[in-house]
Amino acid sequence: LIDVVQDPALGWLAGVTRRHQGAMVLAASVLMAVSMLGLFAVTPPLAPLAWFALMMLPLFSAYSFLSIAFYAQGVARAQSVASGHIGLAGWRETGSLIGVCLAAVAPVALAGTGAPFPIFAAGFATLALLAVLAMRGQWRGSLLPQALPFRAALRQVTRDAPARRLLVLALINAAPVAVTS
Repeated sequence: LIDVVQDPALGWLAGVTRRHQGAMVLAASVLMAVSMLGLFAVTPPLAPLAWFALMMLPLFSAYSFLSIAFYAQGVARAQSVASGHIGLAGWRETGSLIGVCLAAVAPVALAGTGAPFPIFAAGFATLALLAVLAMRGQWRGSLLPQALPFRAALRQVTRDAPARRLLVLALINAAPVAVTS
């Protein structure tokens, strides 16, 4: 439910820092990798539930920022792909599905190692940083549209009745998944 407030703010942040998008993507990737290591490879230095919350907040904040940057970059690049938005979305969603499936089975596949979760976290962190390196030439913020100031963008959305209804439906749709996750 934090995302309801956080995602618009992260979208604004991605917009105002678009000239430094490569550095922002690197920073978010490092934050996500460090959070995964803290979550799965570090013995909690304080109450486990507090440590869990302390690691999950930056982990999912970084993930949300990266998702926003990735989707925005896809919108900016869709014209240069033969199959346009549909083809780009197909590749993106297929990659996401494969990644989620691999992440779900990796700890089980590593069970015989004696330390499946720390190895999983180290592998995740390594792959995240390798992905940033592999895509370093893709982050050209100048391709992204100029962002409206946050308050102006929020006013524009809240004044639009269909957008408000869509936001309510999105909240209703996302809340059960967010709470159960």
